[in-house]
Amino acid sequence: MAHKVKLTKQTISSIPIPEKGNKVTYDTDVTGFGIRVTAKDVRSFILNYRINNRERRITIGAYPTWTATAAREEARFLRRDIDQGIDPLAQRIDKRDAPTIKDLWERYKEEHLPTKTERSASDDAAMWRDYILNRFGGEKLEHITFSDISKLHTEISKDKKDPKPVRANHVVQILRKAFNLAIRWNWISKNPCEGIQMNTVESRERFASRKELEAIFDVMAYHQEQTSCDAIRLIILTGARKGETLKAKWSEIDFEAGTWTKPSSHTKQKKLHRVPLSSGAIEFLKARHNEKTGPWIFPSPVTNGHLTDFKRTWDAIRKQASVLMWRNEGEINEFISTIEAQTGKPATFEAIKKEANKKGLEIGAGVTDLRVHDLRHTYASILASQGHSLALIGALLGHTQAQTTKRYAHLLDDPLREATNGVESFIKVG
Repeated sequence: MAHKVKLTKQTISSIPIPEKGNKVTYDTDVTGFGIRVTAKDVRSFILNYRINNRERRITIGAYPTWTATAAREEARFLRRDIDQGIDPLAQRIDKRDAPTIKDLWERYKEEHLPTKTERSASDDAAMWRDYILNRFGGEKLEHITFSDISKLHTEISKDKKDPKPVRANHVVQILRKAFNLAIRWNWISKNPCEGIQMNTVESRERFASRKELEAIFDVMAYHQEQTSCDAIRLIILTGARKGETLKAKWSEIDFEAGTWTKPSSHTKQKKLHRVPLSSGAIEFLKARHNEKTGPWIFPSPVTNGHLTDFKRTWDAIRKQASVLMWRNEGEINEFISTIEAQTGKPATFEAIKKEANKKGLEIGAGVTDLRVHDLRHTYASILASQGHSLALIGALLGHTQAQTTKRYAHLLDDPLREATNGVESFIKVG
C-alpha cells in the first residue's frame, strides 16, 4: 500500500532520497496527489488519476518553486476537470505539440507554393524568411493575435530606414492565406489577419516614351551581354512577362504560323497562351534561331539551362540610356561636359547624379525608374494608343480577367477622340 502523509514543508523535507529511480509519497487529503523524489533529490508534485480506463500521471510543478499548499489546490482544480471528463495531461500534450508558425511555413511550402509561379513562390519564400519566421518562428499559431499582425504590418510600412507599404500589404496577404489554410487543416479556428487595415497604394503607371525606348535600343546595340539584351528586346516586342520570356523554348515558336505558344507551366494564369507574333518579332527570333545551341531561346552562359535573370544588365542599360538622353538636353549636356572636362573621362550616371545633387540641379531619374514589367505596360499602352480594343489587348497579354486590362482604358481616349472628331468633320463637310 502506498505511503501517505499530510504533505507539508516539514514532511516533504523528511522524505529520504531513494537509492535509485524515484519514489512517490502521496498526500492524505487529495486522492492521487503526491510528491515524487528522485535519486538525484529532485522533488516534484504529481497527480495520479484514471480517465477513459487509462492510468495517467501529470506533473504539477517542482518543489520548492511550488509550495505544498499551492500544489494541493492545483491538484483539486485538476480533479474537478477530471470528474467532468477532461484529461489535463492530454490537454498539456496537445498544447505542447500545437503547430507553430514554422510548422505552418513547412506545410505552406510543401502544399501551397507549388501552385504558384516560380517568381511568385520565390517572392513568398523571401517574405516568410525576412519578415515572418524571424519574428514568429517558434510561436504557436493559436497565440498569434490580431495585434501581432497589425504591429508587424505597421513596422514594415513605416520602417525609418526603408518604409515598404506595398511589401507590408503583401506580407499580410500571404499570412492571411496561410492562416486560412491552417483553419482548413483544423489547426486553428480563427484568422488573426482578418480586419487588418491595408495601406492605400496608388497604382503605378509608368510607360516608356519613344525617346526612352530609342535610347534603350541604342545602348543595347553595343552592350556585351547580348543574350540578356535579346530577352529584353523580345519583352518590348511582345509584351511578354519576364518569366515567360526567360523560360521560352524554340519548340514554342511556330515560324510558319508566326505564333508563340506559351505552356501553362510558364504563364501566370496557369493556362496555355497562344499569341501571334509581329513580323519584327519573327525576324528577330529567326536571327537568334540561326545561332541556336540548344532548346532554350535564351540559354544560360554558365549552365545547361535557361537564363534566369538579367538584373545587372538591365540596371546598366537604364543608367547608360539615361546618360544618353541627358546628352540630348542642352543644359544638362553642358553640365555633363563640365564634369568630363574636370575629370578627363566620360561621366557615369552616378557621377552626374552626385554632382547634380551638390549643385541642386534637378535632372530626374532618367529611365532608372523604368522596371522590366513596365515594358509590358508600354507594349499595352502602344496598342491602346493605336485604338485597339481592351479585349484585343487582354488577349495579347494573356489576361484572363477583363478587369486586369482596364488599367489601359484611359489610353483609348485619344484614338476615340480622333474617331469622334472624324464624325464631326464629316457632318460639317456634309
